[in-house]
Amino acid sequence: MATKGNITIETALARLRAGQSIAELTITGLDTTPLRMQDALLLAEHGVVVPSGNIRYDDADIAYDPEFDEVTWGDPVPFASQDPEPAETPVLYLRVYGETEWKPVPARLEWADPDRHKALFTLIDPANPEESGMFVLADWVDGQYRAEVGLSM
Repeated sequence: MATKGNITIETALARLRAGQSIAELTITGLDTTPLRMQDALLLAEHGVVVPSGNIRYDDADIAYDPEFDEVTWGDPVPFASQDPEPAETPVLYLRVYGETEWKPVPARLEWADPDRHKALFTLIDPANPEESGMFVLADWVDGQYRAEVGLSM
């Protein structure tokens, strides 16, 4: 795109504030002139790249906001990962149909949905932990993964 001429930064800012376009103009001095943060943002909103080293920040230019400024901030809270892992290795609790007691069993977590509503475990034979056992789909109930199993004879 051909340019229609050169303008200074001050002229470009005045035109933008007046609602005029600077699309076909070349702004001179962008690589050497320090700009206030607000002016750099105005230029950036209209597609002008301002070198970050030329942007000047002044706390006096920042508006006072009591909802933000009057808050006593505590320690930062870490962001949750996209696929949250339980803080500790989940334990699978099994109960045989008709029984009342839930018992922890050796199992390896294969998959859990992000909200921990369901999880898939592989039962582990303590005598041969490297051998894969049967899969069990468990529900998150009362802070535990639980699954009922039936025994066939």
